[in-house]
Amino acid sequence: TQKNGGQAIANLSLVVNGIIIEKTEATVVEDMLCENPYAPVENNIALRIYYADAGETIFDIAKRYHACPQDIAALAGVDTPVLAQPQKLLIPMAQ
Repeated sequence: TQKNGGQAIANLSLVVNGIIIEKTEATVVEDMLCENPYAPVENNIALRIYYADAGETIFDIAKRYHACPQDIAALAGVDTPVLAQPQKLLIPMAQ
């Protein structure tokens, strides 16, 4: 995903199972709605607490909160990308 001014560009991949007889290029997405818009961080918040479930990835959690995955992992003492058990994570907010 890229953002150029007021326009966002997303590159998507499509996986097809079966036989492809003909390949053509076409615009397939005309409009898109973002259900989790980016919310600016309030200036007085330094950390958030997130209650993660087993199986969630540090990267996905970091992406959701616009945070650094390495910072989240370091604060939690986690050394694997996927959480093995539910746990409470501290999410440092971007400056």
